[in-house]
Amino acid sequence: MISRLIWKVGAGAVLSALLAACGGGGSSSADAFVGRWTYSEGMLVPSMCTVPVIGEVPPISQVGQSMTITKESDSRLSVDAGSGCVLKFSLSGSTATADAGQTCTVMSVVVLQISSWTLVLSGDSLTSTQSGSAAIGGPSCTAMGTGTLMRSSGDAGAG
Repeated sequence: MISRLIWKVGAGAVLSALLAACGGGGSSSADAFVGRWTYSEGMLVPSMCTVPVIGEVPPISQVGQSMTITKESDSRLSVDAGSGCVLKFSLSGSTATADAGQTCTVMSVVVLQISSWTLVLSGDSLTSTQSGSAAIGGPSCTAMGTGTLMRSSGDAGAG
């Protein structure tokens, strides 16, 4: 009788540990990313990019631009940055990384090939680091950017 009780308690503890390890019963780290985010600071800096009329493309402020993050699964996010730019990210802990081979439209006309884009979550802020290239002004046109996004007020995520 006592050995059955010990076995049941032991099996229950093992099952609880397995569920916790698999994310059962709790919210995932993906839930913390969910919501609308707005750049409080940030700049996208083109290099060797020229276009007719304006010449060299100047740095582009990201301040005030927003993105909406939705959860696809516990390890997958969808990021809608507006202007037809919807990207898929994989998630590992507090870091989301854009899948390879995606494109994003910048300034409504320039298609940016995403080389890398990471979002690192810390509380109610995201640190964004991205790089890519575009076929404007020659094959050497690249852009890099960093910035900080804050969770839009009243949006506490999906938790």
